[in-house]
Amino acid sequence: VFVVWGMELSPSLSSSLQACGDASILPEDAFSTLCELVFDVVLEKKTEDEVVGDKRLSKVERGLLKQSFASLVTLVVEGAKNGVESADLTQHLEDCKFAPEKCEKVAKLFHDHRNELRTLLRRTRSVVPRVVDIDWRLDYYMKSKQLERINQPVYVIDIKTEGDPKSIQFACSVEQLQDLVSKLKDAARSLEKATST
Repeated sequence: VFVVWGMELSPSLSSSLQACGDASILPEDAFSTLCELVFDVVLEKKTEDEVVGDKRLSKVERGLLKQSFASLVTLVVEGAKNGVESADLTQHLEDCKFAPEKCEKVAKLFHDHRNELRTLLRRTRSVVPRVVDIDWRLDYYMKSKQLERINQPVYVIDIKTEGDPKSIQFACSVEQLQDLVSKLKDAARSLEKATST
């Protein structure tokens, strides 16, 4: 595993990038076209099918094309996600035996589209709502339509969150509530252990 810019790159990704950078495997004109298409696909301007169907890439073996495409997409997205500068990207590509022209092509496209990539990543990230408050009440069910007598307490929990959804409500029995509290205590203990080391 190679660590670049604080992210881990697998050996298979690095070897795929090396193959992509090899002019005997992927000629300069095909590489240039592929790079442009990579950014178009990541920025949602084109689809992956358009990459495979592009006539300028028809001489490139399909498996190699898909492998090169995937490795470049991964590099570009991880670079944008980790706030990489073009110079760092160039250095990594040089380490993968890319020719200077290919390094320059990728670095220029990355520099030109970096802000768009970061905006897209912010828009598509998933955000877990943060709990800000909890309300609860105890209801007591005496009977239902199906049964004459139930006589059972039920807790109604309302978790207030920051973000979407604003509120999460559920009902549970005493036993279910005790189980939930126990699991939350376990989680809190695990967190304390993790932060104390």
